[in-house]
Amino acid sequence: MTGLVWASRGDWQRGLEHCGRSLSRSPDPINTACCLAFACCLAFASQAEREKGDLEKSVQDLKQATALMTDHRLLPMKGWAMAWLAEALFETGRHADARKLAEESLEICLRVGPPFAAGIAQRVLGRVALTEGRSTDGRAFFEQSLSTFESLGSEFEAGRTGIELARLSRSEGDSSTAADYLSRALGRFEIAGAPVYAERAAAAAGHLETRT
Repeated sequence: MTGLVWASRGDWQRGLEHCGRSLSRSPDPINTACCLAFACCLAFASQAEREKGDLEKSVQDLKQATALMTDHRLLPMKGWAMAWLAEALFETGRHADARKLAEESLEICLRVGPPFAAGIAQRVLGRVALTEGRSTDGRAFFEQSLSTFESLGSEFEAGRTGIELARLSRSEGDSSTAADYLSRALGRFEIAGAPVYAERAAAAAGHLETRT
C-alpha cells in the first residue's frame, strides 16, 4: 500500500521500490490468502509503472492480478484490478478493450464494491466516450466519477477526474468552467500531498490563462 501512496504522488521510483520489496516478500499465490496479497502487490506496482510511463508492464501485471483474483473468486478485488487495467489499456490506445473492461468492472463494483473502483471505471468510460465523439455521455460519466470520489473523500482521484472535466470544458470553449475545475483540482492535489499532479494542474491553469 505504501508503494501505491508514493505512486499516487507521482513518485514512481519510491513506488516501485516499495512494491518490489512487497512482491519479494509475498508468498507464492497457492491459496486464497496468499493470492490476495500477491495480486494486490502486483496491482499496486502497476500504478507505479503507469506513472513511470511503462504502460505495457502495467498492463501485464494487471492482467496477471486479474487472473489470480478470478481464479480465487475475489470478485470485489477483481473489479478494482479491472478498472485499473481498463485505464492502462485506454492509455495504450486500446479503447475498445478499455470500454469492455470498464463496463464489466463498473457492473461488479456497483453490485459488490468497492465504490472507489467504480469511480475509476466511470472515468475510463468518460474518456472512451470522448474518443467516440459522445461528449454528452463523456461529461455524464466524469460527473458520476467525480461524485463517487467526493462521496468517499478521495481528494486525489477527485482531482484527476476534475482535470478530465476541465479538458472537456476547454474543448467546448468554456474557459471559465475549465478554470474552475483546474483550481479545485489543484487544491485537491495539494491536500492529497501529490505535488507532481499539483504542478500539472497549475501549469494547465497557466496555459489556459494565456489563451483567454
